[in-house]
Amino acid sequence: MVYGSIDSEGGTVLNAGASNNGAWDANKSIATKATSTATAGRATVLSCTINLANTIVGAGMLGLPGAFGGTGWLAGLILIAVSAAFSAHGLVLLSKAAQRAGLPSSFYSVALAAVPRYTILIDLAVAMKCFGVATGYLITVADCMIDALDHVLLNGNPENDESFTVTLLLSRRFWVVGALLAVLPFSFYRTLDELKKASALALVFVFLLAFGIIAYASGAADPCYGFDDEADCRGDVVPVTNFASMVSKLPIFVFAFTCHQNIFPVCNEIQFRTQARINTVIVASIGFALTLFAVVALEGYRTYGS
Repeated sequence: MVYGSIDSEGGTVLNAGASNNGAWDANKSIATKATSTATAGRATVLSCTINLANTIVGAGMLGLPGAFGGTGWLAGLILIAVSAAFSAHGLVLLSKAAQRAGLPSSFYSVALAAVPRYTILIDLAVAMKCFGVATGYLITVADCMIDALDHVLLNGNPENDESFTVTLLLSRRFWVVGALLAVLPFSFYRTLDELKKASALALVFVFLLAFGIIAYASGAADPCYGFDDEADCRGDVVPVTNFASMVSKLPIFVFAFTCHQNIFPVCNEIQFRTQARINTVIVASIGFALTLFAVVALEGYRTYGS
């Protein structure tokens, strides 16, 4: 069961407390300030926001300019805003469900309280979804590294291009395995808050990528380098395309805001836990991602068009 108290910030602090028979525990019906603080965890709002934002901002961002090519810039902005709103609403609902089911929370604890017969299926669905997202990141790392090194390592000399080192560095298997080994130590952290430094570093690289896209869109760098005819490089920029094309791009917008599995660690670890503080994390994370996605998608689409 769940009980609450009022903290100094004026919000309701939700804590887990139930007797063995599932009834209210009279001894825990009122939480003290010390109990609320201890139960709330150590993660700050900023730390939770950085981690949740880093979960959102990932490989899905790279597909947004292409998605705008299938929807047009106006329809794309509408779809990305709607996707962000639904994602934020889902996070709020999950955070409330997590606190009602009891803390520490997880998809399993919420499913056990709501549909106990199907907890195994829900766990499998979440595991498969996370596995798919992680696999997508590994594939993206491999593809990007090969595309980048292809221009650096290959010079047309067969002796160089066919050497063991060059062949190894241009192998997708090498980068998939390398990326897996690089992130493996981070998976052993016990709390999401321990990832805040790695998440902050990842966001720095995301900003660098965004600045690169803006540089090409603004003409600071030549996006059509290597093309004899600019018409072969750039397509049309339109506000709206046809309905079938827009619907086909919808999954890209939805996938871009995937982060819901990490709202449970946020609820478990945030300091002075109130729904208002959790909502602040959600709004800040989704708002940051929405702004970044809109800029990247618009500038990328403006650079190459449809």
